[in-house]
Amino acid sequence: IEHCPTSFLQLREGWDKQSSEAELTNTTIRDLSKLLGMQLGSAADSQEQFDEVWLYGDYLESPTMICHGITYLMPLREARDLLDGVPELGRPQEVITPGFPENSFEFWIYPISPEYRGEHGRDDLDKLSGYNAIGLLVDGAEQVVAVELIRTSDCDKIEWRKRSGEWNTFDFLGLKKKFHVDAQIDIKTSKGGYPATAVPQPFNTSRVILTEIWFTSSDGYPISYRRMYMPERLAWIIAYHINVNW
Repeated sequence: IEHCPTSFLQLREGWDKQSSEAELTNTTIRDLSKLLGMQLGSAADSQEQFDEVWLYGDYLESPTMICHGITYLMPLREARDLLDGVPELGRPQEVITPGFPENSFEFWIYPISPEYRGEHGRDDLDKLSGYNAIGLLVDGAEQVVAVELIRTSDCDKIEWRKRSGEWNTFDFLGLKKKFHVDAQIDIKTSKGGYPATAVPQPFNTSRVILTEIWFTSSDGYPISYRRMYMPERLAWIIAYHINVNW
């Protein structure tokens, strides 16, 4: 039993059908393809074979830690219990980001309580208290598959990278795009783990990719900072879906 996955990613039937907008120019697909290239390497541009191991959960004794105690495919109920006292009541929204498996995910956003932030420090970005909200991406079985930390206040206190006008999307899970052509977005992904061009081995050194996203207004005012934690298995599924169906 120790060599069997403890759970499986649940995608809705028909998630990988051809998109009706496949021939249209889509800035989010362009941004997402670029991001996947940064996360996975050049292989992301040519992934056209689906590997069922991408649907597998972890071994019993080898959970994949996403962040702050939340593990891959942890039931949403358990994640909420783990965060008890940190967030306020959450609200779900359907994930409609082009390129993501269709009708397969919900994005639960939980505001971090002001009391918790005040007690634990508002400006430490390595703590949940450094953010205004935590977002949990869940599959059809309400299992957590990715996490996003969102800061939207006092963003001028954060060290900001050089921004770029090449991006249009600053929130890939909640699908938010810049509202002015001169608004600036910068994105940085973590490196490391096994070679980025290799197909991942889900039960051995499985990697969670950290993506940081800075967003500023057209006049240079910092609006938001995000940290998105995405298991590489999910990134490969999205890369496959885009290459085959978009």
